[in-house]
Amino acid sequence: MFAETFAGSRGPLTKGLTADIFSQRKVAFDATTWQILLFLLLLFLAHELYAWGKKPLLADNQKANTFPFQCALLFFWFYWYVNQSLVLPVTLDFAASMGQSATMSGFFVSSPLATSIAGLQVGKMIIGENAWDQASARRLIIWAPLVSVMLTAIEAAVSNSVVHFDLPAKRASFWVILALSNLAAFIVALPYVPLMVMWAKFTPKREMTFWMIMAQCSRQSGFLVGPAVFALLSQLVGRGKPIAPASALAWVLVAQVIIGWLQLA
Repeated sequence: MFAETFAGSRGPLTKGLTADIFSQRKVAFDATTWQILLFLLLLFLAHELYAWGKKPLLADNQKANTFPFQCALLFFWFYWYVNQSLVLPVTLDFAASMGQSATMSGFFVSSPLATSIAGLQVGKMIIGENAWDQASARRLIIWAPLVSVMLTAIEAAVSNSVVHFDLPAKRASFWVILALSNLAAFIVALPYVPLMVMWAKFTPKREMTFWMIMAQCSRQSGFLVGPAVFALLSQLVGRGKPIAPASALAWVLVAQVIIGWLQLA
């Protein structure tokens, strides 16, 4: 009922925005793309195997408020917000090319936010401040984003594969891609509360104001950098020629995956 209500509704600015006006050019993922992602995965797993039962690289058992930890948290905020701003320029074209409306393009952007709030609540129940277990918190902080990044990679593969589908299949595929996006948002939000608790425990009271200001700067930087990364990515992938919005979204998701790997590191 929801899809039937909103998928066909078009406003005066989008009534001419139909699926057949968009490019059908698909830019496939080459072997190098998958090799880079596989290398990053193996690098991550190698470190976790090395740190199993021992001290992770860059960890300091003598001093809690380490500069690398604060930088990691700042990059976490940057990653969260750059992901949102990266996908914004392509969502309307993507939704229209999939036979959906402008309303559904907005829903594609906003629904993961609601899902992430649910993930935040579940993460709080898994590891809260009252029953703190730092080893378990670290595992959640590391492995939940890893699963989310892998789901994003699957979402990218699905998005790039639907370019030449017929319109009914594209409409159905839109909901599959949306479901993957929401699942990734739910899982990546699970460690939010444990991460904030760890930050509160590690950061001296006299330095909290400074690092809170830096966190806000990181958020705003994510919003600023996202559109610039999208413009650069469009030039590198499209090589000056239009590409299908579903393929453009797929490459945006690949960029999110790479930034996600950096955040995990």
